[in-house]
Amino acid sequence: MSILRNLLLKAGLSERRKDGRLPAHGLEVSYWTGLEQKRVKVKDISATGIFLLTEDRWVPGAVVQLTMQKRGVLDRDSRLQVRLRARCVRLGDDGVGLTFVEEPARSAEWSRSMANAANLLAANHPIRLFRATKALAFLFRISPCAEAQILQFIGEISVERAEHVIEVALQAEELETARKPMPVDISPILLLRILDFGSRSSDARTQQCWAGILASSCLAETPDDATGRFVLMLSKLDRDHIGILTAACTRAMNSGWQEGFVFSSVLYCNLHEISTITGIRNPVAIERNLNHLHQLGLLEKTIRPLGCAELDEVNITPTSFGLQLYARCCGDSEMPQALERPALELAS
Repeated sequence: MSILRNLLLKAGLSERRKDGRLPAHGLEVSYWTGLEQKRVKVKDISATGIFLLTEDRWVPGAVVQLTMQKRGVLDRDSRLQVRLRARCVRLGDDGVGLTFVEEPARSAEWSRSMANAANLLAANHPIRLFRATKALAFLFRISPCAEAQILQFIGEISVERAEHVIEVALQAEELETARKPMPVDISPILLLRILDFGSRSSDARTQQCWAGILASSCLAETPDDATGRFVLMLSKLDRDHIGILTAACTRAMNSGWQEGFVFSSVLYCNLHEISTITGIRNPVAIERNLNHLHQLGLLEKTIRPLGCAELDEVNITPTSFGLQLYARCCGDSEMPQALERPALELAS
């Protein structure tokens, strides 16, 4: 029995056939038909492919976005599911066979990533196994020279932090796929810094920002030293800082600016709005967060009223650097553009 097949057995997939095809008890898959998100059962699954019991038929070669999860699970927690791109390779009387590897030449890379995932992360369920495999395959692809260092890093951190690495990598992979960047290798040092910082927070919004930073670093026009500046800046922000910066940049984009980054007016926000955004009820804590963002050069300064008057509104006008950081956290390499009015009306 191969090492990979043995690891698959440990992950909860019992072998049934000599060709490495495995039954998938308790798994189901969903995909978009164009009209609805359809759930179907899995006949069997292997390290590189899956057979779905479905009446739908795709043309061989067609690529389908699959979401795999444990049967009967209603929780939308992303850790309980995994999205995989699959290519149709054969049609059967009771369904279709697909491969997870779009390029046959990468089959060995995918299998190696799965073996590493099963061994390193002790993945004891198919969903965890495929999530970890997809994450590792992405990290190895964007920084081939860092494979050994990535495995060492994940092996030395806690299980919880390893799960955070997987989540950041998966979100970054989706952003990178959507941007369709030119092929570029990230330096191992930069990649490991992003993974180190990104693995330290369990906050979903913060993890999304680290995923965005990682995805933006995959863009060909993005030098490592420029990305490193944003990595260092994001490491100085917590979830409340990120919430305020996101609100500030979104409002700035809605308001728009003239050439030369000139706003028609200063963007103000009352304390109730900021409190709703951050969940912070203490005005002193809100002001402390705003001052922190200003000192980092991300927001304009809020001027306190004279005397002992209470602060009733704050300045959340972002600086150009604040907008650049926001863009990186969204997976882009350039400062966002002001939203056009028709787009705003459509979004609303």
